[in-house]
Amino acid sequence: MFGWDDKIQREMHQDEWDEEKPTIIEMSGEAIGSYLLQNKGDHFYFCRFFLLPNFHGKGIGSQVLSQCLEFADSENKPVKLCYLQGNRVGGLYRKFGFQVTSENAQFIHMNRVRMCL
Repeated sequence: MFGWDDKIQREMHQDEWDEEKPTIIEMSGEAIGSYLLQNKGDHFYFCRFFLLPNFHGKGIGSQVLSQCLEFADSENKPVKLCYLQGNRVGGLYRKFGFQVTSENAQFIHMNRVRMCL
C-alpha cells in the first residue's frame, strides 16, 4: 500500500526545503527534477530526489545517483535515505547497493556503505 499522507508530506518537504535547497536537474534548459545530498557529518543523506514522469526509465536517475555515490565514496562516507512504501524507486536504490535498515507503515529507510576501497 502506498503510504501517502498530504499533511506529513507537506511538513516533511517544507522542513527539508527550509533546511537546504535541492539541486535542480535540467535537460536542454528544462527543469526535470531535483535531488539533495546533505552532509550530515559521519554520513550523507540523499533526499529530495524527484524526476518528472516523462523522464522516468531513461537512465537519468541512475546517472544522478551514481554521481552522488561517487562523491560520497571519495569522502569515504556512507549514504542514507528513505522513501515512501510502494514507490518503485526502491529497485533503483537496491541496484546501487542500498540495504534496508528499517521500515514502518510509511517509509523504508536504507543505507549504503562505500562499495570499494
